[in-house]
This record gives sequence, C-alpha cells and structure tokens, in this order.
Amino acid sequence: FTITMQGGTTLGKAFETQGVGCEKDMDRCRMIYLGMLAVPLLGWSASMTYGGRTHFFGLFELPVLLPKNIEWANILQPAHIWAAWTLLALVGLHVVAALWHHFIKKDATLVQMLPRVTRGADALHARVD
Repeated sequence: FTITMQGGTTLGKAFETQGVGCEKDMDRCRMIYLGMLAVPLLGWSASMTYGGRTHFFGLFELPVLLPKNIEWANILQPAHIWAAWTLLALVGLHVVAALWHHFIKKDATLVQMLPRVTRGADALHARVD
C-alpha cells in the first residue's frame, strides 16, 4: 500500500512538473495503481472466505480477518480473477501507448518516463543494440 501511494504521488508530480498528459492520463495511472492494490486484497479475501490460509512469499502467514463463507468466496474468487485480467490488460495498453508515443508519434513521452540517468540530449533517438 505504501508503494502504491508513493508511486501515485511520484507520478502526479512528474505529470505536473513536466507538463506531460492531462487529467485523463492521471485517471488511467490511478486505475493501474488501484488494480495493484485491489487484486491482492481480493485474492486474500477469497482465500480467507474459502477457509484457507495465505502466506506472504513464504515469509509469514497473513492473519485471517474474515470468517469462512463459501457464498462470499464464490463471489470474491471470480472478482479476483477478473480484476487480475483487467489489470493485465491496462498494463498492456499502457505499454503499447508508451511505445506508440515513442515510435509512431515520435514525442518524448517514453523518454520522460525513463530514469533520469538514461536521459540525455539525444536519448529520444538513441538506438539500443
């Protein structure tokens, strides 16, 4: 959750200071960050309502906060799956849009998203071998 909030704040500052995009772009980015938060929470909720336990990358077990309820589990599991596929589609579209800006529109949108170390005067047209 902290990463999501920090990433959203960083993106907001980047759009403001660089003059890139508009409110629509921020809404799209917010949807991706919302999905990054919602997908694991839906999966964890589905696991709890099925009566299962959830391990966090094998490091520790997440607490069970919801009671076992198969009716809710049968709602949460498909919601988790659909949210995951939707997130994947949004990320894919985001990548395609960035590449479209770089190769078709030939503007600096993709270059402005790269870490500052890789930016240079001719970074937009630099070839990667």
